[in-house]
Amino acid sequence: MNFIASSTAFAAPDLIMIAIIMLVCGLPYVVVIGFIAARKGKSVPLFCLLCFIPLVNVVASIWLASLTDAAITARLAELEKRTPPKI
Repeated sequence: MNFIASSTAFAAPDLIMIAIIMLVCGLPYVVVIGFIAARKGKSVPLFCLLCFIPLVNVVASIWLASLTDAAITARLAELEKRTPPKI
């Protein structure tokens, strides 16, 4: 019982330390994902926030990497408008 009471006294500093470690480890990831999201034409603040959630960041980065760039999509749309459809 004495061990449980003494371990709960350090819960708040441990959580603060974990939050600092997650912040420091996530910042480079946020920069990279922010550039990728801007290139893909998606919401940069949304994906930067998603990078701080441990398993969601991996899924979001894989999904972002698999998308077509916004510039390529715009060029394809322009080509579709210029070329008449063949029947």
